[in-house]
Amino acid sequence: MAQQIETAKDNLRKPAASKSSLAPPSNQFNPRLGQSLRDGIPTQAGCSTLGAGGYRNKVRLKPGHSALDWHALASGKGKSQGLVVGIDRLLSEDMEKLQQLNHPHTLIQLQRGVPPYLIRPLLNIDRELLQKHKTLDDCWCVIKGRVYCLTYYFDFHPGGVDILFKTCAGKDGTEMFNKYHRWVSFDKLLETCLVGVFVS
Repeated sequence: MAQQIETAKDNLRKPAASKSSLAPPSNQFNPRLGQSLRDGIPTQAGCSTLGAGGYRNKVRLKPGHSALDWHALASGKGKSQGLVVGIDRLLSEDMEKLQQLNHPHTLIQLQRGVPPYLIRPLLNIDRELLQKHKTLDDCWCVIKGRVYCLTYYFDFHPGGVDILFKTCAGKDGTEMFNKYHRWVSFDKLLETCLVGVFVS
């Protein structure tokens, strides 16, 4: 026991290793920097896209479009009015189709201006209606069986508007979402962008 204590004291008295000997090899995870290098390309630690091809390109967001800014918009205007565009057009052009798909109580709430994310039962949207909303200023998308309006979110998307618009406008974006963002709680992130439920 006494010898173990002396050995421990001797180890403490030894000079510290130089900083250069502490640096990890360039191809291993560096916890101090929160990143790793893969084939010489920086990657995001813990990023769900690492297995899908490595470094994921992100774009420089416009000023006022950070994650905190999105939260402020979603919990301010979003909570009071919802962040969905295209409802007026839906009511004026597709009322007959809406009546076929939805409960009358749902349509009454929609006509009274209740934000879609608050309507119960949820609004039913089929493929025909979904495909009518595929422009930058009126863009709906399906993620895991729910229809969301992405119009307000475009400028907040870290990957940029183009990739989101090309892969999701008027379509089911579930496969792409699962490939690149399966760890994201989209139902909370896009809560006030909810249009309704996708029905086949």
